[in-house]
Amino acid sequence: MASNTPRLGLYKKDPVADANDTFNIQTMLNDNWDKIDSKVATLGPDGKIPAEQLPQQSLPTASTTQAGIVKLNTSTNSTSTTEAATPSAVKDVNDALAAHSADTAQKFNDMEILYWMGVI
Repeated sequence: MASNTPRLGLYKKDPVADANDTFNIQTMLNDNWDKIDSKVATLGPDGKIPAEQLPQQSLPTASTTQAGIVKLNTSTNSTSTTEAATPSAVKDVNDALAAHSADTAQKFNDMEILYWMGVI
């Protein structure tokens, strides 16, 4: 008995049950080739699949409870919970903290460091 493939729905015959059927060029070849052709991408001149042929993707916005797309921020005093610090922002804070920690003229206690970082 004839069936269809699960992904593209191509028509296929059962070699035992359908052995005596007449071979139908339109059904067995042309229709199947058209189904395959409609699923194959056409490469652009750069050898890549053009954006209009790619499936649309909708990624969620990231939050403190959900992974997703996040905007980068180089600010060292941001309080945003929807933007991520860049490595350069983290390095700037680390460098400033290291400079103040190495300062022998004045030592800061933990509360002063937190205040200086804008945490409190």
